[in-house]
Amino acid sequence: MMIKSIKKSMSLLLFSTIIVTFCNANSDLENGLSSLFKANDIKKIAIEANKKIYKENESLSFIIDTKGEKGYLYIIAVDKSDVTFFLPNKFSPLSELKGRHKFPEDFIVKDVDISATKKCKKCPREETNIYAVLSKKPIVGIKNMTGEELLNFIKPTVKFKTYSRSFNFREKSDGKNKDFFIGKLNLVVE
Repeated sequence: MMIKSIKKSMSLLLFSTIIVTFCNANSDLENGLSSLFKANDIKKIAIEANKKIYKENESLSFIIDTKGEKGYLYIIAVDKSDVTFFLPNKFSPLSELKGRHKFPEDFIVKDVDISATKKCKKCPREETNIYAVLSKKPIVGIKNMTGEELLNFIKPTVKFKTYSRSFNFREKSDGKNKDFFIGKLNLVVE
């Protein structure tokens, strides 16, 4: 699914300054995000839409609920050939938030409409996965990370400290990553 922006007098050029899209993106980031979503040690946040199947040019809207967690929100749409970073963007810079938020209304200029389109006009339908990643700290350079780099950045690691030549001590952990949260929404455009 390709996403486009419509405003009464808005040009496509303005849209390209709002949301960054990487065409022909490697599926590596999708694999990393998908692995994080499936991981039991990463808490989930809610990302919901009233509908999951959209007609072409229909307005896209969904709600993200951080479930009481506070952090920096990244909204990333991934399809077969594109990775689109909805958040942060030029009009909604990275900032801490918490609670329920409606996309795009709570994040982008009020007169902007995000609508669903298909890149392949002959295809009966196209799918897109939209991920919401909430991080207690900003993820510097996320737009340039591979899926493996994102996994290494987010997944908890076990820390060892050597106190003598004979003993290593491992920090205790409940196995849950308390700094990152993820949600996933699968949408279809017909």
